[in-house]
Amino acid sequence: MIYIIDGYNVMHVIEQGDGIAAADLDEKRRRFIEQVISHAAVTGDKTTIVFDSVLAKSPAFNNINGSDVAVVFASASESADIIIGKLV
Repeated sequence: MIYIIDGYNVMHVIEQGDGIAAADLDEKRRRFIEQVISHAAVTGDKTTIVFDSVLAKSPAFNNINGSDVAVVFASASESADIIIGKLV
């Protein structure tokens, strides 16, 4: 199976809609990615996690070594929704 995940949308659901404080964002994002990597390692599913980013000039695609997981940071000109649409 192949999964394409809107990272921040799923993270907000995990936080039960309470939001994620900016000070906690990097750590919570790292933990979320680790959970997805662990799941993919057990299931063998290929997974792409897409995060919005307003700082990047262009999307950045990063394959996680030793896993079937890729992490994509969108850009100010190309949102996570647009990238997900293209991947689908």
